[in-house]
Amino acid sequence: MKWRPGRYQIDQDHSSIGFSVVNFLVFNVKGDFKRFKGEVLMGDDFTQSKVTASIDVTSINTDWEGRDEHLMNEDFFHAKQFPEISFTSKTLMGTPEHFTITGTLQIHGVTREIRLPCRMMDPMTVQAETSINRKDFGLTAGPSIKNEVKILINIKLLAA
Repeated sequence: MKWRPGRYQIDQDHSSIGFSVVNFLVFNVKGDFKRFKGEVLMGDDFTQSKVTASIDVTSINTDWEGRDEHLMNEDFFHAKQFPEISFTSKTLMGTPEHFTITGTLQIHGVTREIRLPCRMMDPMTVQAETSINRKDFGLTAGPSIKNEVKILINIKLLAA
């Protein structure tokens, strides 16, 4: 696959950042965020590339307005105090087709290092999937909610 060095923005209209989590009462709850942005600086050497992204917490959508509003409250995301989720890469390892981004993820004011396995679908489209423990980020409410949250990302890039 052809690697194209340069500066790119996330195409929000053709990208998605979703999640799923098991709730004992509702089974598998899926959702996504409608507003996010990011930049990718692709280096001549693939491993020198940098990624930054941010998500507007208030854009969460689980197809149930009451639940979405509840997730904004202090016992979950506390969106008034922590309106954004952010990610900043530290390293990229692998090949341009299959690689892992290691970086810092900040949710609810808590920053943790995560590994994000990725797959380049074409020179401008990346898919990634990982899991995090919500309690590692201070999201401890909801005893009926499992701790593991799966994150599903499909990103289309546009030249900046």
